[in-house]
Amino acid sequence: VDCDWSSDVCSSDLDATLDADAFADAAASLAAEPLPFDRAPLLRAAIHHLTSGHTGLAIVVHHVATDGASMPILVREVFRAYDEDRRGVTPAWPSLRVQYKDYTLWQQARLEGSAGAADRAYWHAAFATTPPPIDVPADFPRPAMQSFRGGAVVVPIDAALTAELRALGRRQGATLFMTLLAALDVLLYRVSGETDVTVGTPITGRVHPDLADQVGFYVNTLALRTTITPEERFAALLDRVKAGVSAAFRHQAYPFDRLVDELRVPRHLGRSPLFDVMLVVEEEANAALQLPDLDVRPVAVRHDISRFDLTFHVAADGDGLARSEEHTSELQSQSTIS
Repeated sequence: VDCDWSSDVCSSDLDATLDADAFADAAASLAAEPLPFDRAPLLRAAIHHLTSGHTGLAIVVHHVATDGASMPILVREVFRAYDEDRRGVTPAWPSLRVQYKDYTLWQQARLEGSAGAADRAYWHAAFATTPPPIDVPADFPRPAMQSFRGGAVVVPIDAALTAELRALGRRQGATLFMTLLAALDVLLYRVSGETDVTVGTPITGRVHPDLADQVGFYVNTLALRTTITPEERFAALLDRVKAGVSAAFRHQAYPFDRLVDELRVPRHLGRSPLFDVMLVVEEEANAALQLPDLDVRPVAVRHDISRFDLTFHVAADGDGLARSEEHTSELQSQSTIS
């Protein structure tokens, strides 16, 4: 985006009045402002000089135009353009081999073909019956309508426990995601008493190599259903979770919203369809930006929105893991989650 920093798309505050915490709050406020659909680009940015002498850059993009896998790509290209511009080089972007419209045509062709029929059959069989809701202990009664107000608590997982989790997975031939999903299934069974547990997870949807470095909305949601047998050992559960995740990944291209419509799942304004708990795992840390004479660091931004009752976000952090527990403030207090 070519910004003159005077429009409502791009803004600046170069008066060095913000410290790092105030900048994070300003970025959170920027993200909370609606982005209109009737005017391109679906993007907003702001730049601030901070009291520390650093410069803060906040970029907000509407989810209809991007997804979680896109943001590291976008940030990398923004700073590549910045680095080339300060060296007097005009950035040259290679032509994309595949456009988003090509992806939509491929997706539609798959849905109408035998692969789409197989995907549909798999998911309809998995949800031939409607999964029961998972009611975790709550501090407040469930509201009749979700407001999506929430909060988050970050809890580190140290290197020793992280190594044990990875070793457990390796012994079973399971990924870290599969291992954490099995553990979460057990946790939800213990706190709810429900043996039929469904957890949602996002998947990048970038099944073709030409999509790997594109910015766009390719993400899909998978609903992963597991039956807990209380007397079985965790290793046996992990084997079943591994098989279920592998099968779901083979059929990942079927759109979640289409599945929900076809299943005619009873809808409640106070719940999400099929599941109320989400698990997001980033097994590999995003590579740090390395630019000459430039130190680029991410800033943690306050998150006051929760789309689900609980979202567990686990990301690689050095030799350990960073676990963020996002909750809806209408059900749990911050102190309970902490």
